[in-house]
Amino acid sequence: MTLNYNASDALEMILSELCSKRLLVDKKYIAKISHESVGILVGEGWMMAMSYIGAYITASSTEVQPSSSPQRTLCVIKYALLLSKILSHLFHSALPTLLTEDGSTPSSAIVDQVYTAILEAVPALLRFLEERIGSNDKDVGRNAPVHDKEAIAGDLDTLLDVLGSLVVEVQHAHPLPCSRFVGPFLDMFYSNLMRAVSSQIAVNGQVSEVAPTALTAPECFLMCAMRFLANIVSCSHYMPDEEANEAIAAMRSETISSSGDRRVITSRGDTIIDRVAIQTIVQTVWFDFFTEDRLRQLADVSIKHFMILSAERLDEWEADPESFVITESQRNVDDDLAACAQNLYLSLVESKAGKPIIAPLVVTMLGDIGSQLNAAKIEAGEVTADAGNRNVLLWNSIYTAAGLSVNVLIECEGFEIDTWFEKTLVPCLASILQGRNKVNVLPVLRHRLVWLICCIAHCISDTKTALQVLISIINNEPSSLNDVAVRLGAVEALTSILNVHYDLIDEFYHLLEIIISSLYRLVNDCTEINTRAQSLSCISLLLFHVVASGRKVDYATANAAVQPLPALWEVATDQNILLRRDVLSILSGVGLAVGRTQVGHLYPIVLPMINSSLDPSCQDRDVCLVEDVLALWLNLLRLATSYELHWESLFSRVKDILEQDLEHLKILMLITEGYILLGGASFLNAHYSTLQNILILVVGQTKPRGAAYTALVFEALLRTFPVEGGTLLLQGGIMRTMLSSCALNYQNNSACEPERVIVLYLTAIARSLLGNPALLDETLPITSTSNEGVTLSYGPRELIHMYIVMFKGIESNSNGALHKKLWLLLMLSLLPPTPSPTVYSTHLLQMMDQLLEICLSVLAHQPASSNPEPYDVGFDSEEETIETGKDAYRAMLDVEAKKDITNTADVQSAFQLKMAGLASTLGNDVYQLILSTVEPVILQQLERIVNQTA
Repeated sequence: MTLNYNASDALEMILSELCSKRLLVDKKYIAKISHESVGILVGEGWMMAMSYIGAYITASSTEVQPSSSPQRTLCVIKYALLLSKILSHLFHSALPTLLTEDGSTPSSAIVDQVYTAILEAVPALLRFLEERIGSNDKDVGRNAPVHDKEAIAGDLDTLLDVLGSLVVEVQHAHPLPCSRFVGPFLDMFYSNLMRAVSSQIAVNGQVSEVAPTALTAPECFLMCAMRFLANIVSCSHYMPDEEANEAIAAMRSETISSSGDRRVITSRGDTIIDRVAIQTIVQTVWFDFFTEDRLRQLADVSIKHFMILSAERLDEWEADPESFVITESQRNVDDDLAACAQNLYLSLVESKAGKPIIAPLVVTMLGDIGSQLNAAKIEAGEVTADAGNRNVLLWNSIYTAAGLSVNVLIECEGFEIDTWFEKTLVPCLASILQGRNKVNVLPVLRHRLVWLICCIAHCISDTKTALQVLISIINNEPSSLNDVAVRLGAVEALTSILNVHYDLIDEFYHLLEIIISSLYRLVNDCTEINTRAQSLSCISLLLFHVVASGRKVDYATANAAVQPLPALWEVATDQNILLRRDVLSILSGVGLAVGRTQVGHLYPIVLPMINSSLDPSCQDRDVCLVEDVLALWLNLLRLATSYELHWESLFSRVKDILEQDLEHLKILMLITEGYILLGGASFLNAHYSTLQNILILVVGQTKPRGAAYTALVFEALLRTFPVEGGTLLLQGGIMRTMLSSCALNYQNNSACEPERVIVLYLTAIARSLLGNPALLDETLPITSTSNEGVTLSYGPRELIHMYIVMFKGIESNSNGALHKKLWLLLMLSLLPPTPSPTVYSTHLLQMMDQLLEICLSVLAHQPASSNPEPYDVGFDSEEETIETGKDAYRAMLDVEAKKDITNTADVQSAFQLKMAGLASTLGNDVYQLILSTVEPVILQQLERIVNQTA
């Protein structure tokens, strides 16, 4: 036995790992193992162990003493458990390969044998364990020691769970191959589930004041039963509607095999589909089993028995309301009875057959206004009842069902959600909130009704009343009747309403300071990060509603929102560090809500937070917060009205972040642009070298989208400081980097950057040369190596030729108009006469025909008074737009744009001035010789345009 057990234990661990893999080779290997081993595992191990357990159970339920020792019994049960897990792995991964439609293969017969044995074993185990639950002495083997009794009972309970889970999970994974077993297991699970409910009522009778009845059946079985029933109801392969039936849809699709074996690909893998088999399972499920009475019964017991708050959950709530809230939010069908009941109820009420039966059933329950008001008065302490809080707990369960299925209920004929909200829910809440109950009772209905408001927020009209109720709960003093669980529920509901409705500012604007203070009080009453973050997020949402309405907050409200944040920031470390994200969000909201004139009051609090969060040497720095910190930095920078010392000391963090990686390049370039726009000469004098180092880190190192954001910095710098900016780029080697990329592109080198990046480089070079035409005299020419290994030169002629050649390829958008005007202004400015000779003039004269053609294209299609918009990075569908402080940013940009050469210079005037100066500088003969290289029609059209606008 020991050898077999150890070998099986090793096999189970291997299969557990293999079954988690998704590669086809792994699946084929598991299928091979299944065919080779399932016969031995079942025939020589599992069936023998199950027979032994069956005999033991039979003997334990009679006067006959079991023949084996408790230790051997324990070993056999553990062996059966292990083999059951192995079979579960094999069936879950390879059942379709073990079954054939006629049941003729040995593996198919073995699968049938396993399912038949499980069908017999589960009721026997269930009865055995039910007797133990109902027995005071918990007798399991009369002569066994107490610890052996408990161990045997515990392992049998686990075996029951494993066998039930095998049936549930394999059916869920392979609904069509399992269809042959569905009917018998539906009957078995349903009959034993209903028997457990009947036993529960019979044993407990009238429910106690504290909690509903105790379970008389193992919880693991009840969960398996409800999961199985829910899976069958929800299974798309069993749908009676042919249009909704996935199996039939697969048969009609192109995924069906051409070999004639009816193998098709479905969402659960490939399988063999037979229309007759589908019709049979549909008949079994929806016509033979799920009758109207059974649908109604299942919904009724789910709501009135298994959704009822248990004594354990009520004790947990009383001991720690916050922990109760967190646990409730994390319950799932794998390990919680109430969650299984909710899942079963939802599956039933949302099914095509169940909806017309169960939805009216729940609506009828909700129509009992008297019972609901009575439950509310019981909780409020206004009336007492013989059944204690049974009515309260029952309505808590009914309200849970209503909230889960509200979208189905509002479609039910005769149910008006607004009427029910006004005539029932609001009066019940009012009765509870106005009650004078001094008894220390749990606020069960108060909590559930608040949760229900959260569920129905999207479909009620009277959101103002709901909002007022929630705010009153949040603002009320904490007590046993208004505990953390209730207030957290109110915060969740308030958040839900504010996320759906954007016109409620008048309902809370005058109470904003009080609400924010109450929310911070709730933050202090909580200890877990999720619950604390919930209240902080609500504060952010309230502030952004204020901003969206165009209103401002006063000093008192702003102070209430900001004052607690430094302390929160300091304690938000280690596992709580993500709370800092909420702190940053609130600060951003306050900044927008107080406006540009008052935002400076935030600097002493905010800027140190930003600095420490971005400091590479700071030990509590969290990289997850960097994006949020940068967004806040950009927001405040754009809201600023003047450049102050606060800002100056922070700028070096841009370089610190870029030295680590370029992940945050986009927003860092926006911040750098903002510094130049805000600080101007003061900023440039203080951070000349820092800015230079930043551009060294990014130019030539980014993707085209990153280069587009870097161009924002070029524009901000060179638009206002073309001379100083050009020198900065040249001295830092940035200009050479851009020229090298232009050279590679000009020479069609495969290593060159895309043309849209080259256009940005040429524009930056153009702005620099407009400020200082001699800037590149010592830099050009530069050399590069062609793809064939030939050394090539890129000098003034190539640069000018590149402007002319690429001019026509510039896109016709706002940025294109800006680039074209700058390039043309540059080329016209380099024509004689110039204040001093340039290295470009001769080359431009040699390309006069192409230059004048460009002049014609611009003057013919661009009004003389038109000015291009400032450079914009545009919108990339794959990225999020940065809307932070955009209005303030646009206002600042418009001021700078008015001083830009693209707005102060006129192309036609520059053209006329240069053409007149060219004739006098070169002399008439040379001038005419140059013009002779130009197409006469171009000269005629230029002359006509000039004369028309003269």
